Formats: sequence, structure tokens, C-alpha cells
Amino acid sequence: MKKILAAAAVAAMPFAPAAIADTDVGCGIGSILWEGQTGKVSHILAATTNGSSGNQTFGITFGTLGCDGTDKVTSRMKLAVYTDENLDQLMVDASRGAGESLDVFMELYGVDASQRDAMAAKIQDNFAAIFPNEDVNAEDVLSAVDALMA
Repeated sequence: MKKILAAAAVAAMPFAPAAIADTDVGCGIGSILWEGQTGKVSHILAATTNGSSGNQTFGITFGTLGCDGTDKVTSRMKLAVYTDENLDQLMVDASRGAGESLDVFMELYGVDASQRDAMAAKIQDNFAAIFPNEDVNAEDVLSAVDALMA
């Protein structure tokens, strides 16, 4: 009976929604099997399963297993480092809704050039939520912008 349930679960995986892919571990069977789990061990197991079994390539190719091969390839690390190193100037530019550091931030965030004015205005309008105090850190800023853009 357990084998039948496991086979049914694996067979249903290609139809899993794309929204379940984890930004830390990517899409694939590992993201589905360890969905809802927390902690480093679960993330490592999910990433290892995704990367070692070749299912991520399949998922990206066919748009299954929580994968969507149509989005832009991005590096969140560049954004995090930039935000951390330019936090003070980014805070000033965000309060004005314009400036070089805000422009670079939006480019690294992946905002299309045609949408940057609207995003700059949205960041300015939500300045207090994104920068709640002068001790805010880059991780908090990125989390607040992610929540704003969701």
C-alpha cells in the first residue's frame, strides 16, 4: 500500500503548482518532498535531491515540479551585498523616490526599466515600512520590499 501511495505522489508531482519552488533550493522533487519543512537540514536535503537527480532540468524544460523556465535568471546575493554596502544612501534615495543607489537597487532586484518609476514611487510611499528605524539592516529591507512587491 505504501508503494502505491508513493507512486501516486510521484506521478502527481508534475502537476504541482509552480508557486511551491523555494528560492533557496530551487524547484524540483526535493522542493515538493520537503515542502513545509524548516531548517538547514531540510533545505540541504531538498537542494541535494533537486540537484542530484536531474529532475530540476526536467521540471524547467516542461514547466513541472514547481519549475517555471520563463523567468529571468537572477542572483539574490548581488542584491543583498549591494543593499548592505549602500544601505545609508539607499535610505536617502528611497525617502526621495529617486537616486542612483535606488536605480541600481531596482536593476539588481530585476525591475523592468519601464516599471522603475512606479516602483520608486511605491518604495517612497512605503518608506516607513521598509526603513522603520535607522538601525534597519539589509535583510530587513529586502524582506520589506519583497512583502511590498508580493
